[in-house]
Amino acid sequence: MSAALAACQHNPTDTTHSGERETYTEPSPTEMFAGDTEATPHKPPADLWERIRRQMTWQKIHNEQVGHARDHYLRQPSYLPVVSERASLYLYYIVEEVEKRDIPIELALLPLVESTLNPFAVSSERAAGLWQIMPATGRWLGVHSDWWYDGRRDLRESTRIALDYLESLHKEFDEDWMLALAAYNAGKGRVGRAQRANTKQGLGTDYWSLKLPRETRHYVPRLLALSQIIAFPKPLTCRSPPCQTHRLSTWATLADR
Repeated sequence: MSAALAACQHNPTDTTHSGERETYTEPSPTEMFAGDTEATPHKPPADLWERIRRQMTWQKIHNEQVGHARDHYLRQPSYLPVVSERASLYLYYIVEEVEKRDIPIELALLPLVESTLNPFAVSSERAAGLWQIMPATGRWLGVHSDWWYDGRRDLRESTRIALDYLESLHKEFDEDWMLALAAYNAGKGRVGRAQRANTKQGLGTDYWSLKLPRETRHYVPRLLALSQIIAFPKPLTCRSPPCQTHRLSTWATLADR
């Protein structure tokens, strides 16, 4: 059963063909961290992106895979305007729930990778909703679905289920968030098998050392790349349109109720 528990098998925003060679430019420390300024707690955040930015810790995790993913996003000029518009409806609630659990704020950005914050997104593998939860995963986690209602498309229900599942994976994989994310994408059974195979060969069992499906190899770098873009918009010459820093009343009218 665990092999089927993959939250997402498809990234709706990935338009790069497998044979296409991407250009990768290794950033200098000055380029990457020029925007790494001290937060000013006495001054409220200008918008939701700033609220997220002040809590981020993963943005300095960097390697070639992250660089490729970052450049892929930066070549899509419409990406941030689109997700910023949707973020005004959904992201505030997700950020609040992540903060309540005291888990890395970067996890609030996962729906940007999964669905570009589209609650009606459905992948070719039938993963659905903001968090792109697979049907089998939803049933196993107790998500209610019937002819009229699919909890995977409900902001509150899907966020609760997704964060519960991520926290359980974090505990199962020795409190390693990169492995937990890989298991969320590919299934914990597949990640466990990859770890056992590496152990037999005397190889590392961390996320970066494992032989995982192509989609999963790109999955974590995409989230880290988004963290860099949001953390360092000025050195990366990338502007995120303002996003509401307070709850909107329209977010509750969701899904196919």
